Amino acid sequence: MANTMRLRLSDPEIRDLSTVNGSALSADAAGLAWEIARSTVAQLVAAGLLDQDEAMENLKSYRERINRPIASPECALTHLLPDEENLRVAARILNESAVLQTWEFAHRISPPEAFYRTNPEITEGCKRCGVVVLDASTPATITTGSLNPAAAEFFPAWLETELARENAESRRRFSSHVVIPARHWNSILRAHFPSSYGI
Repeated sequence: MANTMRLRLSDPEIRDLSTVNGSALSADAAGLAWEIARSTVAQLVAAGLLDQDEAMENLKSYRERINRPIASPECALTHLLPDEENLRVAARILNESAVLQTWEFAHRISPPEAFYRTNPEITEGCKRCGVVVLDASTPATITTGSLNPAAAEFFPAWLETELARENAESRRRFSSHVVIPARHWNSILRAHFPSSYGI
């Protein structure tokens, strides 16, 4: 599986590509976004979609961005590959190992505004990691989605921890994560985080 892959990287901050299976997740949203970005880069370099040197430079600039106050939602995949066709190809390749459902209809689902309002840390995590909450209407389940399938490796575990901490939820929710097609991604972000776009 791609999440156990190691690349020989010269930057000590980038060298460790450990994942949830062997390490503690970063508790803050920027740290979580960084974990997702490192995994994304490792998989795309291994698949030959990104040049390793260029990918490392992009990863460093992404790290600088996620450590600043954010004006609009971030996504490692759109930072690395801003072209929609390249995003589509990369998402397909990343999803070969993640094996997630793609929700073509996700843009038709109304954002869970009350959930975002009552969970500000989770909302911040969503913005930093390029993830949206598609459904949180019952206390037993939660569905998240992202353009980047690699987010599914990290985000659900972080979300569960945050829900337990913020809401003192004693029962674990059944969590699912889906892929959102590149052609709908920007409109979904604007719908879920309108204040970030001045709406």
